[in-house]
Amino acid sequence: MVTTTGFGDINLVDAPGALELYGVALMLFGTGALTVLFALLTDAIVRARLARAQDPIPRHLLDHVVVCGLGNIGYRVVEQLAPLDVPVVAVELDGSNRFLPAVRRLGVPVLAGDIRLQETLQALQVASARSIVVVTSSDIVNLEAALTARALRPGLRVVLRLFDSDLAARVERVFDFHSSRSPTALAAPAFAAAAVGEHVIASIPAGRRVLLVARLRVGEGSQAAGGTVAVFEAATQGRVLALSEGGQQHWCPADDTTLVVGEDLTAVVTRQGLAEALALIEASERAAPEGASGGART
Repeated sequence: MVTTTGFGDINLVDAPGALELYGVALMLFGTGALTVLFALLTDAIVRARLARAQDPIPRHLLDHVVVCGLGNIGYRVVEQLAPLDVPVVAVELDGSNRFLPAVRRLGVPVLAGDIRLQETLQALQVASARSIVVVTSSDIVNLEAALTARALRPGLRVVLRLFDSDLAARVERVFDFHSSRSPTALAAPAFAAAAVGEHVIASIPAGRRVLLVARLRVGEGSQAAGGTVAVFEAATQGRVLALSEGGQQHWCPADDTTLVVGEDLTAVVTRQGLAEALALIEASERAAPEGASGGART
């Protein structure tokens, strides 16, 4: 009777009135019970799907970093921050983003939402955040999200990705954003440094400029041989980080340290400084006597 079936087996036509009323109430109760059961099952399925789509954001977050956009740059930012034990939360509009599983494995909660909406940023608790990193692929979305975050919390540290380097410089100046960077402007010096040759081992963005970490070898007959670290730094406008010879490295050598033939030095120089260092080495090779070692360019 609860499932409203089996009326051929149980018939209340000739039953007393009270029993008939009881049967009606029992059938109504059964219908309601089945409805509640199906509602609970549906709710469990929907909750499971929503749990896969986004993670619960911890309550009362404080001094955390909000990363908006989990593209190539956003994922790398999260990947760098997670090992530093910095509280991080992320937001991504695309539920099928390929970086979502990797970000969740790092233990970073991810919210599915539009970063341009004030409600989304409030859910990420921007008002108590240390900073916000906006790195989606759209300049307009990034700028709008950054301005919305600033409206929620004036003075919030904002790191903004803008494709156009000129626009990035103007936005940083006009809106007083702490850091507005163009990926193309950051990547171009690295490609240019790689094109120079094997001398450059890394590039370091420093504001609007780029510093290069280069490794050079003191060749026989070069002007650098027999000179001091101070003389080399003055000629190249750089800083010698380390000297290595025979597998042993000496970090931060003194200014009066003499450069020995065959010794490798690692220095931080500007692009102009690298050009001067390479020109100095090439000039030394041309001036070197016949049969002299050409190790200055290795």
